Amino acid sequence: MPYSVDESQVVSVRPPLQPIEIELVAGLAGVGPGPRQVWPGQPGRRSPWVPCTSGCCLKHGPRRGADPVVWLRFLLRELLAPAAREPLERIRTLGLPGDHRVEGRVLLDGAQHPRLLVAIGRRVRVVELDQDLFPVEPVRRRERGEVVPMDDSRAQRTER
Repeated sequence: MPYSVDESQVVSVRPPLQPIEIELVAGLAGVGPGPRQVWPGQPGRRSPWVPCTSGCCLKHGPRRGADPVVWLRFLLRELLAPAAREPLERIRTLGLPGDHRVEGRVLLDGAQHPRLLVAIGRRVRVVELDQDLFPVEPVRRRERGEVVPMDDSRAQRTER
């Protein structure tokens, strides 16, 4: 990352993208000097992920109607680190290596709560956050036949 960038909006790419990959990923975002790109199965019109000029990172830029989580998973699955046969054949015909890993945490604005995108290797997951940016604990479902301790205040109400 040769320039100053907000670290909360960037995921690093290892090994760095090659020039042809930079042009392709930038084309999917609709930016850069090259033509706008379209890829089979892309999740929307334009990607919110733009590569840096050296190819060492992807910067998230808010784009209306484009979910950055879905797009990053798509980029990994189809271009950067495909594992399935068809995407591998597509990138091999273009001469792309497809051996990249991503790493980073990106703070995303959500409709109800902010979210934290966590990318490690080929995996991308999302952590829901509260207003104080702490992880929201998921509601735990009770198991069938589970013994639940009774609250003293509830027991006193039933005795009256």
